[in-house]
Amino acid sequence: NEHLLKELICHMEIFRDEIFFVLNNTNFKDDRIFNFLKDLSEVIYLNRDVELEYDSVKSFCGFLWGIFACWDWVKGYSESDVIEEMIETI
Repeated sequence: NEHLLKELICHMEIFRDEIFFVLNNTNFKDDRIFNFLKDLSEVIYLNRDVELEYDSVKSFCGFLWGIFACWDWVKGYSESDVIEEMIETI
């Protein structure tokens, strides 16, 4: 449904704004965390124009699946939440 998709994208943009705030207001001891957050912000930005067409939604849902299911196309399922680990390390 188009309304729910737009709402989800809006929340992702809010999350991206929060990432942007952290990137600009935190001294990172580990470049790995800084680069991870920059990459996450970029992926969210690139998915801001998702439409209801199959390929567009499939790609977006793949991104969300990776976040919520701790899935990586290279490593498979992770035993821990990578985003949670990065936040705890900050």
